Amino acid sequence: MKSNLLCGKHIFLDKGSIRRNSVYIGGDTFHYLKNVRRARPGMIFEAVIEDSRHLLRVKDIAKAEMVCDIVEYDCVSEHRDVSVHVYQGMLKSKKMDLVISKLSEIGVEVLFPLKTKRTVPAMDVGEEKMRRWVKIAEEGAKVSGAEKVMCIHTPDLFRTSLPLPDKNGRNIILFFSTSGRGVHIRKALKEIEYRAGMAFHLFFGPEGGFSREEEKWAVSHRAQSVSMGDFVLKAETAAIMGAGFVSIYYSENNEQK
Repeated sequence: MKSNLLCGKHIFLDKGSIRRNSVYIGGDTFHYLKNVRRARPGMIFEAVIEDSRHLLRVKDIAKAEMVCDIVEYDCVSEHRDVSVHVYQGMLKSKKMDLVISKLSEIGVEVLFPLKTKRTVPAMDVGEEKMRRWVKIAEEGAKVSGAEKVMCIHTPDLFRTSLPLPDKNGRNIILFFSTSGRGVHIRKALKEIEYRAGMAFHLFFGPEGGFSREEEKWAVSHRAQSVSMGDFVLKAETAAIMGAGFVSIYYSENNEQK
């Protein structure tokens, strides 16, 4: 079986691809498997379909579709050291694409795009752009080997997006300040007592950052203002670095656990 294993990360398929105990693959994924991964009958590869990880064997390749047999499958692992949710002030198109790609790569679970006072894009995000974002998130997960694609919500207003802290201390809200007044992120995390199933809700501003009024409002609603030191970072850099730092801080080898 190992000699027939198709090298590379798994792919993502929707539930509708399973028909009559076989898996049918068309469209861009078909062309990717056929022309990039050089799939041939008999070869085996991994696919994530809904909440299950499947081992598939290529049965037949037609002009525009591939048919695969299901060799075995099991449930996708639900284990996460912590859950990271990012609330990102809307950025210009290419910058937003970059943030979505990299956040998905590092295992961010949910992304909430925000309409803030300094948000530049004036147009509403339509279905076509949402589909594009989901595809970018899938590519990011495929690169890193993540078994779940980051969920992307439709853009919402900043003042309606703040989650409520829970009584058990598992809902942590961190507001990444652009004023330089926040507690350094490392110090803030050291003061938080680790609990299994913690969810970090991280807020990052658009180009130009959050307004002072938005920051004051968030802090008044139990968000903790934090910073990443003296460096002035671009909006897209701040989101990737901040979310990545929190994820790494609570990785499996963290000595706190």
